[in-house]
Amino acid sequence: MEELRKNVRGERRGLFIVLSESLSYGIGFAGVFFGADRKMILPKDVLKSRRLFWTLIILILVNAFWSSFIFLVFLKVPVYYWIFLNICAPTIYLTTAALLSKNKVFMNAMVPFLIYFGTGGLFLFNWSSIMLQAQFTHILMTITAIYIVLSSLDSKKKMLVGFTIGIIAILILTILVFPIVFSNPEVARIFEQMTS
Repeated sequence: MEELRKNVRGERRGLFIVLSESLSYGIGFAGVFFGADRKMILPKDVLKSRRLFWTLIILILVNAFWSSFIFLVFLKVPVYYWIFLNICAPTIYLTTAALLSKNKVFMNAMVPFLIYFGTGGLFLFNWSSIMLQAQFTHILMTITAIYIVLSSLDSKKKMLVGFTIGIIAILILTILVFPIVFSNPEVARIFEQMTS
């Protein structure tokens, strides 16, 4: 590490990314140096950043509010149908509650939902101009899932319990609830329009 610092000292301005090996991580990590003091910001410090946390919360909430507004006001979809047709918004509201509570089990129980509906939505829905906002929401949901997993690495038992709860809930929704809801012709028609 000292040798890398000597190589960096020759440079006076800008942003320097130095790859090095960290014994604490056991793998390489990127240390980012800013300004004259060359203070290193570690990846774990980035995850603890309040600015990153609140930026993520605000971005996912704005997108969830917008999609809820579109479904409930413009499309006039009944709330019962909205919960299933726009399941990303209720998922985001629950995820926000989990993040604000800082409960690791609750946060990690939301990860399967974020992956299933967020990352899965990237492949299920088209990328037309009408669906770009929804796809942006799916990207944010994927980033949020990654953020939760990385910020929970220090409590793996709680992460495992949360994942298990989330996966069981997804299975119940997929096997028992969705077939009933999507057997309704009106819901099936709206969903067909959304995915085509």
